Amino acid sequence: SLRACTSSESTEPPLLKSDIARDTTPDATDADVDALVAGNTEFAADLTRVHQRLRASQAEIDDEERFAVMRKLRFFHDFSHSEIREVMRAGVWMECQPGEQVLRPGDIDDRFYIVVSGKVKVSRGADPGGRIETGGCFGEAAFGEGSRRDSVIEADGHVTLIKVTGTLLEQASISCQLRFHKVFLKELIGRLQRGSKRNG
Repeated sequence: SLRACTSSESTEPPLLKSDIARDTTPDATDADVDALVAGNTEFAADLTRVHQRLRASQAEIDDEERFAVMRKLRFFHDFSHSEIREVMRAGVWMECQPGEQVLRPGDIDDRFYIVVSGKVKVSRGADPGGRIETGGCFGEAAFGEGSRRDSVIEADGHVTLIKVTGTLLEQASISCQLRFHKVFLKELIGRLQRGSKRNG
């Protein structure tokens, strides 16, 4: 047979901080209790502030670590420190699992990708297009408004990428935008030349 559910809620009023303080210090005066409660409240506020500072400092450490990694990538060799930080603000870091598809044919977007670690495989239909390794880039369809992707790009092992949105990049300084596009096109031309040599 089914048993009816019963509520375990108590009908007694909840304990106030002053009640708890009085229970733990039965000989305390009202002034002592008020001071104890105020002290506990202040301590809790201090803990909250410390936690917030720790979170902020951790985010700052993460940014500095990422900045240090980006400086070492060949893609950013000609960038100034301030330009690298501008790209950081326009980009998002991605972690991809082995075999995960980053881009598929027919995708329409304005994103550029830079390989931070690992490598990705490029293929067009049954034609393998090679690999893009650490420091390389892809996403050339972002140069054409409304362009469709015609390649499959998938992670060849564990891969870390920076995904830079064209819309956010447009908010960067002109010098940063020009540098980014110049390096990106240079990388793409080099990849096409290497592909031509392979096919020749």
